[in-house]
Amino acid sequence: MKIGVLVGNDEMVYGSVGVFNNEIINAFKELGHDVKACCKREDFYDRDFTIGIGSFGYFFGDTSTFDYLKKPHFAWIIDNPIECNFSYVKSDYLYYITIDMEHQMILEQLGKKSFFLPLGTKKYSGENENKEYDVVFSGGMESLDGIEKSWKEYPKAYDALIKLKDACIEDMSIPPYAKICNMDIFKNQSFEVRKFLYAQINRYLRCYKRKVVLNSIKTHEIHIFGPIRDEQILSKDNIICHGSLSYNDTYELFAKSKIVLNVTPNFMQGSHDRELVAAEHGAVVFTDENRYLRDNFKNNALMFYDYKRLNWLDKKIDKILLNDELRIEMVKNSRNIIEQKFTWTEKCRQIIEFAEYALSYTKWFL
Repeated sequence: MKIGVLVGNDEMVYGSVGVFNNEIINAFKELGHDVKACCKREDFYDRDFTIGIGSFGYFFGDTSTFDYLKKPHFAWIIDNPIECNFSYVKSDYLYYITIDMEHQMILEQLGKKSFFLPLGTKKYSGENENKEYDVVFSGGMESLDGIEKSWKEYPKAYDALIKLKDACIEDMSIPPYAKICNMDIFKNQSFEVRKFLYAQINRYLRCYKRKVVLNSIKTHEIHIFGPIRDEQILSKDNIICHGSLSYNDTYELFAKSKIVLNVTPNFMQGSHDRELVAAEHGAVVFTDENRYLRDNFKNNALMFYDYKRLNWLDKKIDKILLNDELRIEMVKNSRNIIEQKFTWTEKCRQIIEFAEYALSYTKWFL
């Protein structure tokens, strides 16, 4: 097939979008397809379909690329789709790819065509047993007090946000979008208001879960790579902040780390890239669990933790740091799974299947 990968937003999210674009291009080429980076109008004309990370396609005047060319476009949404400004986009040629099954359900409830497919990672060809760090966390954290303070700018929504926040903290999860829409505080609200409330709670709970996990570790140093704005976390004696890294630099970081802490960003049934990249590059990943991760990473491949039993986290870390044989076995187990199911090549093979379906469907209304 002739495939176009939309580029131009490569610096977004610490440069991760650019890395993902390059890996997708290389994977499609490995599979024998004609693929090129597309950033201007003439690039798209001869393509069978296009794909973009978190992108809906470029516009020709008031017409989107996929409607102008009458070709399928796949928008791979790498965060919660409720955060995206897509309510105005209506097209028979647009398909979304989500990295969480709950996100796919949100899109279906909004009348969008979508597929479920978590991100991939590239194979790690090296081996680094000279580990520089015992425990690493890669990611940022806003101040929870600062987030709540910002809500006061919206007095009509403030009480609803506090009530919903408290309920989410109790469960350590955000209710499914359909359930939220039936809550009293959401009923009779416009889509934009629902979106605002949902996005704010998603923002708060993501930071809250990170803070709870970091606070639960008391006997080990934690090396944090990312912007931290929470003063209480910054004041902890066992926290060492190194500042932000580019996405490319996290590959080397994870290769030099024995343990990488992962806090999945409010995914109910899915995964993002961090646990995949860390495990493939030789770190044991400590992560909160969900059904998708449990089903796909069996045989001691990941170290799962439970928010209700975080007091055991220090002991679990000791178990890995004091037993190199176990650590190396877990890395091997996770790599075997990743290299079978989670490489970019495997992901792009599945996207070709999506495209074949979309192209056959497109023929009916051309």
